Amino acid sequence: MKRRASKTNRRGRGAPRARGPTSGRWRRWVRGMFALTVGAGVTVASVESVRWARRSSLLAIDTVEVHGAARARAATVRRLSGIAVGDNLLRIDVDAARDRVLSHPWVAQAEVRVSAIDRVRISVVEHQPVALVALQNLYFVDAGGRFFKRLAPGETVDLPVITGLERALIESDDPGQSAMLKSALEVVAGWDVDAYGDLSEVNVNDARGLTVVLVEDGLTVALGREDWPARLAMLGEVRAALEDRGLTAQAIDLSSRRSADRVVVRLEPPADPNGDV
Repeated sequence: MKRRASKTNRRGRGAPRARGPTSGRWRRWVRGMFALTVGAGVTVASVESVRWARRSSLLAIDTVEVHGAARARAATVRRLSGIAVGDNLLRIDVDAARDRVLSHPWVAQAEVRVSAIDRVRISVVEHQPVALVALQNLYFVDAGGRFFKRLAPGETVDLPVITGLERALIESDDPGQSAMLKSALEVVAGWDVDAYGDLSEVNVNDARGLTVVLVEDGLTVALGREDWPARLAMLGEVRAALEDRGLTAQAIDLSSRRSADRVVVRLEPPADPNGDV
């Protein structure tokens, strides 16, 4: 008589038990919700930390330093930056502050940075004017020929004035006007006060070239259109020779194109012994 096979034998010995259809999904859902809850908690905590930091007096700015400002006064640069003592460090925008500082006409370069947890440093480099240019109004110009500011009423400076240029041509970048301005600036750069005297004016003219006027005695010197270093050196020699002889010149012409050594001097008339000229 055969024995009846047990239920275990019919399923097969060692066969895995069947799981419920939702048991794996449930565990994954629980794990996901736990991670999401923890992540959300961290995010909320981070946001609240940032909010606290942006309001905290512990991050308040204690000092706003300004370096390099002379004509652009430190107080003005500080005000333009929009950064004040007491402002929260996390609420300032250093790039925007730099752009505001650069709006000052005397500021050529600017840098704004946080130098400590409670300190902001503003560094500026100012334009260096070498002359004034007369274009209806007087404008400051640097050695590179850049106009950066109009002379304000009451503003006093000790700079030579470049005359003879036309505003409309300068504004349209006319090559001829630009070349004459460059020549005038070369003369200004090569001018030796000790050898030639204080320079008052540099006049540019298409036909005559450059003519300079001195401060003390109003002496005019025609330099022509080229070879400024050689002509300026000649001016120094002529002035020294006149001084040795006790003579005073009204005008000196060094503009000859035929010979660089040709000099024409118009002297002041000698004074009358009785005081009449």
